[in-house]
Amino acid sequence: MPNNEVTSGIVDLLSTILEGLEHIRNRLREGHLADTMYLFEDITRAFYSINNSLEPIISELPENQLLSLTDQLINIMEDMTTAYKQDDIEKSKADMQFLLLPGFKKWKIELERCLNIYNAS
Repeated sequence: MPNNEVTSGIVDLLSTILEGLEHIRNRLREGHLADTMYLFEDITRAFYSINNSLEPIISELPENQLLSLTDQLINIMEDMTTAYKQDDIEKSKADMQFLLLPGFKKWKIELERCLNIYNAS
């Protein structure tokens, strides 16, 4: 069972990931694809790290949409990875702006809500 320090670390990491995604979005708008790939890979690893740390407690969290939101994010990240590999900046820009950023924000809000309730109990 994670303690407040662990869940606080997750919340901090969520904010860092969001900042990274927004940075990538801005760089993609400026026409930079290749130089954002490593940051995107780091963000993907951080997302999976959070997701893995949640697996032992997911059943203890209040009712939520985390599993479906997580599945959506995984699919979007896989599509973004493919767009990077294909050097497709237009698809990367569109996926980031209209899918990944909004999807991550929704997941982040839901996860923070669950962790706050979990910590309060």
